[in-house]
Amino acid sequence: MILGKETTMHDTREYLTPEEAAEVLHLNVQTVRKYIRQGQLKASKTGRHYKIHTEWIHEFVNNNLAA
Repeated sequence: MILGKETTMHDTREYLTPEEAAEVLHLNVQTVRKYIRQGQLKASKTGRHYKIHTEWIHEFVNNNLAA
């Protein structure tokens, strides 16, 4: 799946950590966590850890970062 001109995600991973999502989105991990807290980026929380489904990253890109 292609998210941008140079960024791709591997189809084998359904969920990403905030650190992995930050790398894919070319954002700081603190920014990704802020978007999660604000509800702009969907994420599931298991204990103290977030996981972000790849489809939610696509939705985020389409809704917020697409020009």
